[in-house]
Amino acid sequence: MYYVYENHLDGSFYISDQSYNFEELYCDRCGDSDRLIEEFDREEEALKFVNNEEDL
Repeated sequence: MYYVYENHLDGSFYISDQSYNFEELYCDRCGDSDRLIEEFDREEEALKFVNNEEDL
């Protein structure tokens, strides 16, 4: 599985092959957290999603 997350600092997207829980995504400095946007079976699908989102 591949996971697309939104960075809480600048709204950019990143892809991981790991699923993170809330504690791992939470930022102690600002009290915000990254968030899971979508899950994909294949890396190519995740990359396509991220590239399409960034074009908006």
